Amino acid sequence: MKNNDQQFVNTYTAELDNVKKAVHLLNRAIHRPPHLPGIVALTGYSGLGKSYAATYASAKLDASYIQCQYTMTRKSFVWTVADELGIAIARNATITEVMSHICDELHTTHRPLIFDEADYLIDKSCIELVRDIYEGSATPILLIGEENFPRYLERFERFHNRILEWAIASECTVGDAMLLTDLYYPHIDISDELMHHLVRSVHGVTRRVVVNLDHINEHCNLHGLANIGMAEWGNRAFWTGDAPKRPRFVA
Repeated sequence: MKNNDQQFVNTYTAELDNVKKAVHLLNRAIHRPPHLPGIVALTGYSGLGKSYAATYASAKLDASYIQCQYTMTRKSFVWTVADELGIAIARNATITEVMSHICDELHTTHRPLIFDEADYLIDKSCIELVRDIYEGSATPILLIGEENFPRYLERFERFHNRILEWAIASECTVGDAMLLTDLYYPHIDISDELMHHLVRSVHGVTRRVVVNLDHINEHCNLHGLANIGMAEWGNRAFWTGDAPKRPRFVA
């Protein structure tokens, strides 16, 4: 593991439930018996910390992390993978040539790959390129997708039946929220009652938990609080992501 990856694991992450799932999945693919497929997938709703979990798994297990994008084409996809792997290839190389270099590199190193926002691989007709990479290298692959990704992938039977294991991302728990508090705001102590209220209010969406922890931290700084519970928080509303509604005019 590179020094900056180790620093990320030690300093900037908390082992939330979804982090543990991502690490388990990738380890499952890495250490699978040779007769089993080596593609695994973590899917779920937006805001549950899947990308955070993928980044942690990448750093901890020395995997190459590829962030798929809406603007991606088949050509830009293979070049993104090649660049992430540090492969020096002439810029006029064809997709087939780049793919050959990728497979050769991975066949030698067996370095795992993580594809985040894998839904775009289907939208941009790149999913079969991932299958070709896997078939040409047998390298472990972790796919991170939204809640409908498994259903979309069913259209590609030859890919779908190469999935070794699926996992569904969990909603943020109170335990996760406490770990996030210890990570980002270790100087404040939030009561169990207020933490339960926060997690319920945002329906377990991890991203919104983090945003509201920052609001709690601001409130504590403003009022000089080191400990905060329901009494100190009062009737303030948590940010839930709902757009503000224009008040109706009453004559």
